[in-house]
Parts: sequence; C-alpha cells; structure tokens
Amino acid sequence: MKKVIRKIKSGKAFSLSELLMALLVLGLLTVGVANGVTAALNVYRDSVNYSEARTLLSTLSEAVSSELRYARDINETTGAFTSDDFGVGVMFGATEDGKVTLDSGSNTRLLIGDGAYSSGRLEGKVKCAYESGQYNVTITVKIKSGSETPQVKELTVRPIINQ
Repeated sequence: MKKVIRKIKSGKAFSLSELLMALLVLGLLTVGVANGVTAALNVYRDSVNYSEARTLLSTLSEAVSSELRYARDINETTGAFTSDDFGVGVMFGATEDGKVTLDSGSNTRLLIGDGAYSSGRLEGKVKCAYESGQYNVTITVKIKSGSETPQVKELTVRPIINQ
C-alpha cells in the first residue's frame, strides 16, 4: 500500500503489466464470488422446495385423516365412503396438475386450496385402501421440476363412526 501511495505522489503511473495483473486478480475474485453466490442460491432453493413439500405433505395428511376418520357407509371393495362435506361415494383422486381431489361421481372438488401447492411447483398423490376396518393410506408429494426425492407418508386411519 505504501508503495502505491509513493508512486502516486511521485507522479509515476502504473505499468501496463501491473494494471493487467490487478485486472486478473479482480476477475478471479469476481468468478469466485459469482460461483459462491450461485451455489448458495441452489442450496437455498432446494431447502425451500423441501420445506414446502414437507408442509404440503403435513397439510394433506391432516386433511386425509380428517376425512377418513369421519367416513361412513364404507364400500369394503372400492374404499369409497360417505363424507359430510363431499357427499356419497367419495374417493380420492388428482387433477392433471397434481392437486388432490375428492371425487363423488360427477362432482370433483379439491381437498385443500390451490395456495397449498406453492404456485403449481408441487404435486400430491393419495393412494388409499380399506382393509380390516381401517384405511391404509400413502401420501406422496413431489416437486415437479427437480430431481429431489419425493416426500412420502404412510398413515393408518380407523373410522370412528359406526357404519
């Protein structure tokens, strides 16, 4: 630093090689910082995706459990049931974009609101089987654009209302 100040005071300029070396060092630092920022953004994006997938999985688990807990008139072959909120002959399904629905014949409604799917980046799937007086449920949530492992939760729900 003292050398630089002396050169400035003496009126002598920097040589071309000194300027090129300074630019080279600045360029290398810039590349290093840019790579670090890119890596940090990728880690942040993955973390947010994982967190939102776990949140959707938890929300779907609660909604599915609530529906099945109060199911009545259960068809032991298909697993279809009567729901106070959705009607007779209800089964779980999904829309083309991966939103979990409750289907009863011609009536199809979303199980939870659109906002829970993080602007369409997440998709859910519910597989449900009725055996020995209880539902065995597998809920899968995955991120549409990514190679992350899908989040899976398995539940066993026993309806509390006598048929």
